Amino acid sequence: MRVVFCIYDFVAEKLPLQPWLTIRMVAEGLAKKGHMVHVVTDVMDPEVIDGVTSHSVASLRGSNATEMRLILKKLQPDVLVMLPTPLNITTTSWLDGLGCRCIGFASYPFYSFPELWRAWRQLSWIDVAPYLRHVLIPGWYWRTALRRRLDSIIAQSLTTRERLRKAVSPQVDAKVIPPGIDVTEWPLATKTNRPDVRLLYLGAATPIRGFHLALGALAHVDDKRVALTVLARGADETHLAALNRKIADLGLADRVTVYGGWLDRGRLIEDIHVADVVLLPFVLVPSELPLTAMEVLAC
Repeated sequence: MRVVFCIYDFVAEKLPLQPWLTIRMVAEGLAKKGHMVHVVTDVMDPEVIDGVTSHSVASLRGSNATEMRLILKKLQPDVLVMLPTPLNITTTSWLDGLGCRCIGFASYPFYSFPELWRAWRQLSWIDVAPYLRHVLIPGWYWRTALRRRLDSIIAQSLTTRERLRKAVSPQVDAKVIPPGIDVTEWPLATKTNRPDVRLLYLGAATPIRGFHLALGALAHVDDKRVALTVLARGADETHLAALNRKIADLGLADRVTVYGGWLDRGRLIEDIHVADVVLLPFVLVPSELPLTAMEVLAC
């Protein structure tokens, strides 16, 4: 079987994150079983993974339909997988007439307007805009496009699957990938009594994940024994510098320590074990169970 994944930004720094993490794992698994697996992406130097052939295009948008049709005609997929947000499912005309099975991998949380409105009260327009633009697509328009262009959907959470079924049709062929983690790889922590309280923040240090609200809350805590360690996943030097300026402005420089980049599992487990409390202060709550929550629970 020949499987083609059409996914944007397929680069090394994105692979530890969703939806790239699941795409990579599934692609590698299919390749090991002898299937021919291809990734079509919109970056010049895509990440190379074992047994998978990568191809670069200028864009995956409908405006680049000519190039997309040419490369898909060359690859002749039996199955094509793409990410069906309301915006891109209505604009990706290159999906029409492919003659293969088309599957939508719904990793994107289908937020409602009330949810986005509540988040907007705590965030800037820049933070909410990427989600709001999908809500602005007329429902009948993207539902019609989804029924016409996709044979089935694989959702990354039960919430997303049920929202799609409610919006499109209860009979839509929609499967779900249940959240899970191998607990044997995350040893249980043994706690010791200490006079201080150590808080731990895991994940991208962004406003939409509630990071800035957490800092603001800590600034109201007078007890200097309460300290916070931040493992800002994926943060580069520029982002770290901005975070440290924010921390200094709040008068928390002596109580907050920030690490960026990507930590190995041993170091991550060590920091989870030392912590008394792990913070997950989402402003816009993801529909799936966050990987961070599973890692902490497993410990």
